[in-house]
Amino acid sequence: MSASINTPVALALGGLVPPQGPPTVTIGKGGAITIDNTVGASSGAVAITGTLAVTTITATGDITWPHYSIEARIPSGVNQTLTSSAITSIAFTTKFSGTGIAFSNPQTVFTIPVSGMYAISYHTTFAGTSVVGTRALAVRVIDPVGPVTTTYGFTQIAADAGSSFLGISGAFTRFLAAGATVEVQATQISGGNLAINVVNSQPVPTYILIDRLHD
Repeated sequence: MSASINTPVALALGGLVPPQGPPTVTIGKGGAITIDNTVGASSGAVAITGTLAVTTITATGDITWPHYSIEARIPSGVNQTLTSSAITSIAFTTKFSGTGIAFSNPQTVFTIPVSGMYAISYHTTFAGTSVVGTRALAVRVIDPVGPVTTTYGFTQIAADAGSSFLGISGAFTRFLAAGATVEVQATQISGGNLAINVVNSQPVPTYILIDRLHD
């Protein structure tokens, strides 16, 4: 035995049985909610206000949800100068892609809008004009839970007399709470000023990529 409700207009359940409260719709084993867009309708959707507990979802098309990511860059040849022995937060000047994470040129600190597991990768190049000392790159994360300041992906390399530039990259994955901040920091010890993101340091520009993977 089966039963169905066929309506060409919206079916509002919230007001059917006042004042007893909102009704419950139960679909038994093998039942389904089907939206048919082929019969004189331009669109169809199931809109839910509140919380819906779902055990499994099966779909023949895409299932979408809010995505939080950003890739920010510094264009080729746009130099930033680092003072010797100082820690400098890199200022990104161009939003290359992404949605949901705020960007305003120039951007040094990125704020996490929604808690979740995030993948973060980053890269820069140091000018090879000095053969003295070291170059280093890392990401500083300040978590509002605590708060706790942590440095991730610290990488240090020695100056190379045979290179016109030195590239450093890094990546990590970790859980970030909403409101956490992320910034890429660079430092160099050469005894003088040194530029990053110099001309001819491509094909990889200075960048940061922040991508929320899941809750």
